[in-house]
Amino acid sequence: MPAKTPPTYVGLDIAKDQLDYCLSETAEGRCAYTPAGIAELIQRLRSVPRACVVCEASGGYEKLIVAELLHAGFEVCVVQPGRVRAFAYAEG
Repeated sequence: MPAKTPPTYVGLDIAKDQLDYCLSETAEGRCAYTPAGIAELIQRLRSVPRACVVCEASGGYEKLIVAELLHAGFEVCVVQPGRVRAFAYAEG
């Protein structure tokens, strides 16, 4: 049985008007938080093997994009901001 390809984690920062994403250490981008911008992001993610999108809970702003990504078939992890800060602190 062939080994399963590990997921490619994609960082997503969600703001009221824009989405910033990081596909790798050298590939990042930004799109508007609009239907057209969401479609652009989904199209970009389709080129990423086994994309798993990771984002912070952001006061409800994340609900629409998370629903759209799940509907498009992507794995999505929503993490609590305090845990992200604790991890960053632990990493120095």
